[in-house]
Amino acid sequence: MLARSFSTPAYTAIYSFETLQVSSPCEHVLQVELYRPSIRNAMNKVMLREILECFKRISEDKQWRTVVLTGSSADFSIGLDFNDMAGLLASIINKPSADKTEDLARKAKYIRSLIVHSQDSFLSLEQCSKPVIAAIHGSCQGAAISLVAAADIRFCSSDTLFQVKEVNLAITPDMGTIQRLPKIGCNDSLVREMIYTGQKLTAAEAKEVKMLSHFVIIIKAYELIITCCFTDGLSWPHF
Repeated sequence: MLARSFSTPAYTAIYSFETLQVSSPCEHVLQVELYRPSIRNAMNKVMLREILECFKRISEDKQWRTVVLTGSSADFSIGLDFNDMAGLLASIINKPSADKTEDLARKAKYIRSLIVHSQDSFLSLEQCSKPVIAAIHGSCQGAAISLVAAADIRFCSSDTLFQVKEVNLAITPDMGTIQRLPKIGCNDSLVREMIYTGQKLTAAEAKEVKMLSHFVIIIKAYELIITCCFTDGLSWPHF
């Protein structure tokens, strides 16, 4: 059994969200799971808001010593939910102003504020006072790469594929991918190649370019990570 017999269900109930599932698999370890499995954990505006709120709350909560970030479906996350975002942007752009004139500058300023707020969601992982471990599996695409790059430690299962997919949609990866990947030590040339071409990286390749600490040959890496968090001292397997 991983979990010790201590009362956490009532306590973790304060972390109640629509798009995140929060649990405590063992003492002082909190698991935050991206939970939109029907659409491969694509991040909509609700999830972005809840990530920000959740990690701000965790940062101030003395109960937890480590946070493990996981995904609920067969994939960690396919990035932003562009259907949700497109609907939001269309409602802003098409909304007439009070005096029936086109005020593009005001609309652009408001859209920028939405982008900055979304970026703050990922920044909350970097600013969290507890170590954040990203346990990645399946597809990790687009903005999801920026999300895991904001974590302190990154593990993945051997089936993981990483892809900066925004180039295929003719948009800029503006959620922090460009800034974070070189910062965590990734090969600058390969980072540019990923961004410009949408090239996919396997788990082994991601480890080789220092995007990860390790990859593990299990379906969901968090099972091993939680075990390591639970033991006295971290004893990571090397692959």
